[in-house]
Amino acid sequence: MIFGRQFWRALTQLQGHQDSKQVIQSNLHACIMIEVDDPGVRLDVDTPLELSANRGKHER
Repeated sequence: MIFGRQFWRALTQLQGHQDSKQVIQSNLHACIMIEVDDPGVRLDVDTPLELSANRGKHER
């Protein structure tokens, strides 16, 4: 997912390991769904450490 600047404040106020679902549900009018043929698109990465740990796992 890519979030625009207008959602950054709401995202930074999430507590613990809350996901962004509540921000998305409250702003469905601003969402655009794009089909992507890539298994890595479903990878949940929230921190730089998680990004490093998962880098390269889903390369084609």
